[in-house]
Amino acid sequence: MSAPGIVSRASTSYGDYNGGTEGLGNLRECEARCQPFGHWSVWQRDPGLDDTHGAERFSIFYMSGEISSIYQGLYNRLAIAPLVLAIIQPGGGLGGGWENPDNEDSFFHSVVAANPAGLPRFLLNGYYYGACKEPCWPEWQGRRLTVLPERYAGLWERSR
Repeated sequence: MSAPGIVSRASTSYGDYNGGTEGLGNLRECEARCQPFGHWSVWQRDPGLDDTHGAERFSIFYMSGEISSIYQGLYNRLAIAPLVLAIIQPGGGLGGGWENPDNEDSFFHSVVAANPAGLPRFLLNGYYYGACKEPCWPEWQGRRLTVLPERYAGLWERSR
């Protein structure tokens, strides 16, 4: 039996962007060559600027590794949710990923949905090939809050 919020790979189908069950083989291949790393940076607003220019400080935690394992270990296991989840050019298909994590039926979506702390409030979603007009997952359908044209991305607030 799994801990709350931990999704078992055995309980989820492995259909991927090619259809069928080859996603499990792709996962194992990607995990074998993956070298995870993380980078945490804290940014501080110029002291000469006021609150109209944003928060005094903010941080970005960038991690590289298998997306579902990282999310389960960092968020689900600790029963916390990030404020923002960024899915920007996620790397499925030609990017070498074992699945398309931005698909609604992806294993990653089931991992995020299983978090005991709930879903992130915001989704930052974008793709290299064009402006993101709709979020990848239905929980964030609705009004786009802003667009980041340099990243072909949009920011949505959770609607359900």
